[in-house]
Amino acid sequence: MIVLMGLWRFATCLALVALSGTQALDLFENVSLAGGWTVYPIRGIVLENTTVRIACQRNDSVFPDYTLLSPGHSVYSDVVARFKDTPLLQRDDTIKIDKFAQKYEGLWRCTAKVRLPGGIREPIFGPSVAIELAVAPTITQFVAPNTNLSDPVTITCGSPEAKPVPSYMAVVLEKDGTVLKNESGRANVSHTIASVTKGNAGRYTCVAENKAGRSSRTEYFVVQYVPVTTILNMNVTINQTENITFSCQSNGVPDAAITWLLEGKVVKTSDKVNSTLMITSATKEDSGTYTCQGRNDAGFHSDEVVLQVRAPPEAPEKPYAQNTTNVSITVAWIAGSDNFSPIKGYEVRYRERGSDIWLYARNFSDAAGATTVQLIEGLRPLTDYEFRVRARNAFGEGDYSEIGTLTTHPNAPSVGPMNLTFTNIKAQKVNLFWTLANQSLLAHNEGNITHYEISYNVEGLTAMTSQNTNGVVSMATLINLAKGTNYVVRLYARNSGLYRSPSSNEQSFTTGKTVPGEVSDLQLTDKSEYGFTTTWRKPQDTGGAAVTRYKVEYRFSNKAFKTFAENLTSVSASFTNLQSDTLYTIRVSAINSIGMGLAATRDGRTLNAGKYVVSV
Repeated sequence: MIVLMGLWRFATCLALVALSGTQALDLFENVSLAGGWTVYPIRGIVLENTTVRIACQRNDSVFPDYTLLSPGHSVYSDVVARFKDTPLLQRDDTIKIDKFAQKYEGLWRCTAKVRLPGGIREPIFGPSVAIELAVAPTITQFVAPNTNLSDPVTITCGSPEAKPVPSYMAVVLEKDGTVLKNESGRANVSHTIASVTKGNAGRYTCVAENKAGRSSRTEYFVVQYVPVTTILNMNVTINQTENITFSCQSNGVPDAAITWLLEGKVVKTSDKVNSTLMITSATKEDSGTYTCQGRNDAGFHSDEVVLQVRAPPEAPEKPYAQNTTNVSITVAWIAGSDNFSPIKGYEVRYRERGSDIWLYARNFSDAAGATTVQLIEGLRPLTDYEFRVRARNAFGEGDYSEIGTLTTHPNAPSVGPMNLTFTNIKAQKVNLFWTLANQSLLAHNEGNITHYEISYNVEGLTAMTSQNTNGVVSMATLINLAKGTNYVVRLYARNSGLYRSPSSNEQSFTTGKTVPGEVSDLQLTDKSEYGFTTTWRKPQDTGGAAVTRYKVEYRFSNKAFKTFAENLTSVSASFTNLQSDTLYTIRVSAINSIGMGLAATRDGRTLNAGKYVVSV
């Protein structure tokens, strides 16, 4: 110890020495400071778990009392700095930290104390030493999210926990060995792709390095896209009992799962990108459209193939009656599927309803072949019959159709109406009355009378007109008849088979007559300054009586009509000695035995004397 001017001279120096394990990463040489201080080092960077000794030293002969204060302790404390109640520094000694940890980071300070006159001791501070724990990088942040084609994506990586970062840290992002980003003094980097392509997929490596160490991590960046699914087979036709295998591949990212469907119904699933579907001992139920659907997170895509299995034909649709009589039925049907082999023939069977015996109406060997119509004769009237049909092709006979029940018509009614009479005979209509047929006299196979048929014609003509009643009634009205015409009428009873009973007695009547209608096509021709000619045609409606004469009238200047001719038998009249350039009105009426009919009129102007006129 050196005593100078009654004072304890003092000096402080800190030394940071790595005693074992990894060496200190960053140590500065001793630095002599003003006032007699020597500092070693000014700053230290130390690996975790390294054994470290911190000492206070003095370069002169004065040996004051030293106290080493750890980070966070008061410099005025008279007690020795402690960690967990363990002294870290004795006087004129050192601190030894066996496993340096984060809790030891910070500013360390050494103080010297001297006794002053009066016994007072004052602490005098030496320089601080910053000791920092160095943490080697570990890639804990690496985001390379899977994404779809054309989507934007940002890939980020780094080691936010590494220390120190500024000027000591470097982070590199590579793809398949090519550097994308190289950043210094940062704990992480990011790389943005505006529109992802398949070429962006690959191995991305993140490398982080500082003075404490180096770390790397590789991630595979996946670009997702909808799979392309392809069935390797073409459309195919096979025979029943044969085998067929379909193969399908679906290429996409991520790998697609494959689903096989038949006509939209799932028949097999697979998590493989290549899948097969085997059909053994094929039947007609295996025919249809097969779909191979590949699906992944990006979407799905399908391909199709058609399988046709040749087999016996399907059953025809239920037979129906194309034509029916009281003793025959023409049966028709719609063919079922031929199951990809042409139908060669049909078998048609029938029986009376309630019978156990099926009769053949047609065999496969019949000349009718594949036609879908068959006439069955020799049946009983008003009887129910059951029919069934099946088809045959090169692979055998198909199933029978659903049974169709058809009924023959009844025989014609043997009893007809009686006492046909006419009332209220008018020019164009007449009322008919009759006595109904006695249905109790009908045989069973004649059925029931359902309505009556009125058949009539103009006397002397063969063309017949028929009118059916609405149900079983005893009266009807005929309308739209010709005036003054003789008609002959016959009346029949009809049943559900549309057969007619014997006719009632033939009866006749004559419609009434009326005055004739207007003459037609009234014209004014051969116009001159003083006259013209009038022509016309006989009325279409003569009123049922012959037109015997015509009455012709005229007027001008809206004056009263004057008679030109009253008993004219021709269909024209010539007017002379008229006034020129004057408007005349001509009126013509037809007359029959009943009287004079409605008049037809026509206006016309004579020509202007000395002037040519094209038309009126």
